[in-house]
Amino acid sequence: MKIYKNNALASDLKDSYIFFDTSALIALLNFDIIYKEILVELKNLDCVFLSIPAVSIEFSRTDSIEGYNKRINFIKSLSLGLYPIEKNLGDNIFPLNIALQRINQKIDYTDFLLYFCLFKFRKAFLFTENHSHFSTNLLDRTQILTIDQGNEQIRNIAFYRFSEEKYQKILEKLKNQE
Repeated sequence: MKIYKNNALASDLKDSYIFFDTSALIALLNFDIIYKEILVELKNLDCVFLSIPAVSIEFSRTDSIEGYNKRINFIKSLSLGLYPIEKNLGDNIFPLNIALQRINQKIDYTDFLLYFCLFKFRKAFLFTENHSHFSTNLLDRTQILTIDQGNEQIRNIAFYRFSEEKYQKILEKLKNQE
């Protein structure tokens, strides 16, 4: 297995919050040998690793106590902080709520909350392998890491960031439709 990454990783992510979704945590757990170097690099860049309680619950679901303990210990090993976004949504979420529903009418609760994290912390990044749930209509995909698993299998995991410009364009379209 081999990982391919852009050399600009350091300059883009230095001193930032990085939110992990469930797919990223699963990839990190399953390919920890490959990702270990990236995680160390991010820690050395003073990145703060975060997620939300809903992701922690999704990730820790498994069919055995042993599997549960493995996943909880993995979260602890990352020094992953859990940000309670549900308690900190604020009053200005209505326009983003409408924009998200416009982009993806079937958005699930956890992804919805992760979008709000990126909205609240505009310089934060989301680390995910679930590209179909995080639209580049609202987010910028800033980095892609490709893992060549051999046997002609490739996985892509990416960093996304909230785009104020794209958000304003969506709001403008919504206003024009009223």
